[in-house]
Amino acid sequence: IEPRNSFALPTGAMVALAFYLLVVGIDLLLIFWAQVAAERLRDEKQRYTLLASQRKLMFDELQHRVGNNLQVIGALISAQRRQVQDEAARDALEEASNRVTVIGRITRQLYQADGAAVSADGLLKQLGRDVLDAHGRVDDIAIRYAVDDSIELPREAIIPLALTFTEAMANVTEHAIPEGKGAVDVELRRTGPASALLQIVDHGRGLPAGFALDQTGSLGLRIASQLSRQLGGEFTLRPHETGGTAAQLTLKI
Repeated sequence: IEPRNSFALPTGAMVALAFYLLVVGIDLLLIFWAQVAAERLRDEKQRYTLLASQRKLMFDELQHRVGNNLQVIGALISAQRRQVQDEAARDALEEASNRVTVIGRITRQLYQADGAAVSADGLLKQLGRDVLDAHGRVDDIAIRYAVDDSIELPREAIIPLALTFTEAMANVTEHAIPEGKGAVDVELRRTGPASALLQIVDHGRGLPAGFALDQTGSLGLRIASQLSRQLGGEFTLRPHETGGTAAQLTLKI
């Protein structure tokens, strides 16, 4: 700034220094505001991290409690069954106990705390193990799975699908393969851009003559048929070409 080597401040020099101070001041202000904003962002991030952790903890605790409560209900029904003399009533209570127990076991599989879609393959395999375990048939019945890994289940389809599959598998253990060794083929595949087919083939005794799903006395099969309608699909039972019975559930995904 002219004049050189002098402390003189003519008008031009004062204007230049004032402009320089203005620029430096604005820079310092921007740096200060950026630091304040970064500090606030860190605080908000910590707060949201804490809230997310608390939410997951509460979600896990809720699922744990619901699952435990269902297990307790199943145990109470089973205990009540021992005091009933009527054979039909005992069978009904045993079926209800098994159903509630299985639902209690799979409760933790139905939803993810982060809202992520549930893996169809993992869900069906866990359900299959739980059903066989509840009926004491783990060593008797082998389940072979063929599940399309690309299928992700929407939240609204999880519970109806899980319960329908549970009822179909329970029907296999009670009627199709009531005793001895056997095998079940479970297949889930896409049938369109927004539809899928779940098929359970038991290779067991097959359907009785004149069987009609809408006239069956099985509460479990009626439940499965009703739940399939909630998915906008259909549940059917028909003879399979290789023997046994094919339970099919169509659903929207």
